[in-house]
Amino acid sequence: MNRGLLAGRYAKALLAYAIEVGEADALYPIFSKLRYALRSSQGVVANPTLSEQTRAEAVVAMAGEGAPALFGRFVDLVFCHNRESLLADMAMAYVRLYRRYKGITFVGVRSAVPLDEHAQQRIAEMVHRQRGGEIEMQVEVEEGLLGGFVLRVDGEVLDGSARSAIERIRHQFVSKNKTLV
Repeated sequence: MNRGLLAGRYAKALLAYAIEVGEADALYPIFSKLRYALRSSQGVVANPTLSEQTRAEAVVAMAGEGAPALFGRFVDLVFCHNRESLLADMAMAYVRLYRRYKGITFVGVRSAVPLDEHAQQRIAEMVHRQRGGEIEMQVEVEEGLLGGFVLRVDGEVLDGSARSAIERIRHQFVSKNKTLV
């Protein structure tokens, strides 16, 4: 079965139940944090030399103190059905579904230099005018961009980096000059 489809089904069921019992908001920051931590620690989750219980406890420990009991029960369910290799995908699906449920727009900005508060605020206001709702922003500096920025809004990408502009010009130059050779 398709990994993304299966992970999405688990996440959808968890979100529906979490909404029903009033734990959806408590699970969101946990899955937001764990979606990347689980990818980098797949060795612990998939380590066959550790018992199933030890691996499940390690995942619950990653959530930190104060994690709702629902999270622990969900992790136990996932391990019980041997789906632990999908935990990172489930976490990403839960975050995506929760954002859609709450009307949160995710904005990721990668820029060549750090953005000041004013620039971040302008970007958030621009996206809010177009999409409405709450804005969740993640800003990263990526020196490999040479200049400019890459803006990602809920999966849509606007690439205004100098590197991509140079690459477009190079591609146009090469394609036009192939006919001359």
